[in-house]
Amino acid sequence: VVVNSLPKGTLHVDNNEICSGNQVILTLNLEGKSPFTVNYTMDGNEETYNYVSNNYTRIFTNVTSDHIYELRSVEDANGCKVNYTTDAPKDSVSVNILPTINLTPDTVCVGGEAEIVFTRNTGAGKMTIWYNVQGNAGGSVDIPSGQSEGRITLSNVTNRTVVQVTAVKDSL
Repeated sequence: VVVNSLPKGTLHVDNNEICSGNQVILTLNLEGKSPFTVNYTMDGNEETYNYVSNNYTRIFTNVTSDHIYELRSVEDANGCKVNYTTDAPKDSVSVNILPTINLTPDTVCVGGEAEIVFTRNTGAGKMTIWYNVQGNAGGSVDIPSGQSEGRITLSNVTNRTVVQVTAVKDSL
């Protein structure tokens, strides 16, 4: 009689905290005889993948909300199956909402000034926003704890100007 070991699996995401619109990489590490059939849930919705190798990666793009991933079962090529119930391997990702950027006024005369308003959409602690102007390093602006906006002024505007947020740090 041949006795095969039960397969094992772990599950993890590459980053537990991301900005809205970024990607999440979910990795399953499996032990046993491949190929595998894997069942896992994302926010309680079950997904099944057949013929998975020992290391399986799935990329979720444009992630805009929090998610919880939980491994439910792993079956290997020997037909051995483990069902996870109380101690299921799981991981999660929290998504931070990006600040809103408003230009005041939206039309400026050549040589005029434009005020850029960065508005907090979430959180209450200090937020720092780094930005570029026309593709060049522009600097950073702080939104103090308890306030909802941070402002910068662009002087001597001579053409269409693009302001791009490059990073956000929120003291959660």
